[in-house]
Amino acid sequence: MDRTAFKEDLFEALLQQGFVRGRDRMRASNDRMVTLVGVEKGFGGQWFINVGLWFTWAGTEEPNRVEQAHLYFRLERLFPQYREIPCRG
Repeated sequence: MDRTAFKEDLFEALLQQGFVRGRDRMRASNDRMVTLVGVEKGFGGQWFINVGLWFTWAGTEEPNRVEQAHLYFRLERLFPQYREIPCRG
């Protein structure tokens, strides 16, 4: 599966959950926090889903990249059982 197909499928699922699409990331927010989601290519057929949490009460400017959020992690660290899943493409 190529990056475009993977990213489009993921972003479509996030749109259905209330996220708003940016150029290279998805964004959802409330009055206390912004959640950022992006996709990163690994080696071979690997793809990583990166998640960033940015706290509005911290008083800094919202980041342009997921990696610049107050908390940042790869989704596989929270859900290691889904580290490798079969592709449908």
